[in-house]
Amino acid sequence: MRERCHVNCWPFTRPFSEAELYKQQLDDAITKADNGWTPRFAMMRHSCIYDNLEDGENAMNAIRRLLSQFENLYRNLGDVKNGFPASIPLEDLEGREQYDPVMLEGRI
Repeated sequence: MRERCHVNCWPFTRPFSEAELYKQQLDDAITKADNGWTPRFAMMRHSCIYDNLEDGENAMNAIRRLLSQFENLYRNLGDVKNGFPASIPLEDLEGREQYDPVMLEGRI
């Protein structure tokens, strides 16, 4: 890459194919720049392991809460207290695609 910077991406709830697309775009930029620089490619994704349905539901709710905190940061919707952004109440997330527990379970 021309500016010799590292790359971080956050395809939180997107299909993994989107992360692969980002990596391909980076590889194309590295080839185009042809300057000997190979940046680090970092990606933030959520993951969890659970043994039963109740633990799975708790995991999905924890991830949904964390995602809602990021949304508050991105959109400047809520306060930050002691370094932690406010969460959107889980009941307010119902019906929103990016917070759908079934979708999340398939992508994390």
